[in-house]
Amino acid sequence: MPQKNRKNMQNKKRIILINAYPSSLGEGGEKNNIPAGLLAVGTWLTKKSDFKVKLIDCLVEKDYKEIIKNEIKKGGVFLVGISAMTFCIPNALEVTRLIKKIDPKIKTVWGGIHLRLYPEQTIKHPLIDFAVYNEGEKPFLNLANCLSKGKSCKNVK
Repeated sequence: MPQKNRKNMQNKKRIILINAYPSSLGEGGEKNNIPAGLLAVGTWLTKKSDFKVKLIDCLVEKDYKEIIKNEIKKGGVFLVGISAMTFCIPNALEVTRLIKKIDPKIKTVWGGIHLRLYPEQTIKHPLIDFAVYNEGEKPFLNLANCLSKGKSCKNVK
């Protein structure tokens, strides 16, 4: 990548949205699950902000770990949102651990069905920085805006 493009990418605030795969199916086991929640969040972010958003669907992308690594290495990623159903938790934690290993400064936010069922358990996990409960479009954008500006996130619902 030319130096000029790399610099522009690093200055641009980037968000990655990840759809975790169900551990009971194995990698790439079921490809009929459309990540509607993440698509809604990503669309909202794209329309209402200047953040660059990348969606990675672990159900579809065979080499999703390499894709995640490469996206983070491009620079500018400050926030990663992960959608997880309860049976996706092992994979979602593995992906979150990978992100934190590459760059511990990247904040992680979880959403999805598991969070709705077990909000306290989810947010207490040391790898998870934030959780978005129910409809995530507006809270995620508010959180992203606060984090990108280095402001406190206390008042983000």
